Amino acid sequence: MTDPEPLAAHQRRVLLESFEAAVARCQPDTSLSTAFPPVPHDGRLVIVAAGKAAARMARVAGTHYETDPGRSRCSGVAVVPHGTDFSYRGLEVVHAAHPLPDDSSERAARAVLEAVAGLGPDDHVVVLLSGGASSLLCAPANGISLADKRATTTALFEAGATIDEINAVRKTISAIKGGKLAQASYPARVTTLAISDVVGDDPGTIGSGPTVPSPDAGKVAREVVGKYELPLPAAVRRLIDAGGTEAGDRWPELDYRLVARPLDALQAAAECASRHGYAVSLLGDDIEGEARDAAARMAGLLPVVEDTGEKRAFLSGGEVTVTFSGDGGDGYGGPNREFALALACGIADARQATALVADTDGIDGQSGPRGAVAGAYVDGRTLQRARAIGLDPHAHLERHDSGTFFERLGDEVITGPTDTNVNDFRMLLVN
Repeated sequence: MTDPEPLAAHQRRVLLESFEAAVARCQPDTSLSTAFPPVPHDGRLVIVAAGKAAARMARVAGTHYETDPGRSRCSGVAVVPHGTDFSYRGLEVVHAAHPLPDDSSERAARAVLEAVAGLGPDDHVVVLLSGGASSLLCAPANGISLADKRATTTALFEAGATIDEINAVRKTISAIKGGKLAQASYPARVTTLAISDVVGDDPGTIGSGPTVPSPDAGKVAREVVGKYELPLPAAVRRLIDAGGTEAGDRWPELDYRLVARPLDALQAAAECASRHGYAVSLLGDDIEGEARDAAARMAGLLPVVEDTGEKRAFLSGGEVTVTFSGDGGDGYGGPNREFALALACGIADARQATALVADTDGIDGQSGPRGAVAGAYVDGRTLQRARAIGLDPHAHLERHDSGTFFERLGDEVITGPTDTNVNDFRMLLVN
């Protein structure tokens, strides 16, 4: 039998290389290069970038339009998360909050709406959209306060609502989501270039669809509120019961293009693992549900491979969730680290197995003592090593304290912000 320690070290190198290949495949530098429309001959071009990848997307756009003969008629706004170091001549940069919006998120949304106001039919708005835009652009509908919107978003997260459900509610109580940014740009043409961070790549869900008509959002929002019996502010409940805000009947000419998808990232990772001799089983880019349940399903694949003796990589994406109960536990972490901890429990003593579970944006849930963490490594010896230093894996899992667990164990994956966001990444290698 292969010595488990050198094997685990080798597998970690393969896993990290595969993860880096996935992230690189979906970088704006690569995916945006041929997608930009020209500056209108007789009009203005307004760039609006929002999301975790907004800084890189805006920089790529700025570099592209520097060579356009109409560059003097270009302007724009880039809305980036707090802490992002970014500036570019000709673009207004606004910092805003993620994952929960604050006053800066409302200022950012108002700045975007102001940038597209008063445009004419010869003008063109280019929206560069990526995951995180829902929080960064927060313009509450009339009658709704920012505190109301924050309370609603918090209730949705704590209830374990899916991203589709969360976005339906967001659209219903927003003045910019659910197509309302496109409405504000009328009669200018609107082109959206998006990096997908959602299961199924639905344009109406990415960033809560600020440029996509969403006629059913109000109906879905009512169903979500009833499903989770959410404790909502009175003003929010009244608006949802009334069907929410309406985007109106006038729509500009719309062009929507996906420039990077979670599946693109997983395919790049699969190619990398294949080069290292692993037969890759792609389980899908749409895995959802409770993190620990999804992890148990992946761990359940291990006996099949152990019987065959082959080198295999199991690869999946999607977006899992964590549902808190009671006081929510006393720890910190994120859905990817919770998945990793549950997976470690499921593959205990499997000396030939190693996994990497991480968020492709480099930020999995709550940050720890060393800053943002993308995810974690686990292998068949994780539980044994944890118990040797006094950690109880199952207790940490029960109180949703995966952050402390992996920080103490030294098995965090720390990449820093990756400038893209194409959902979760999970790869399990078995020799």
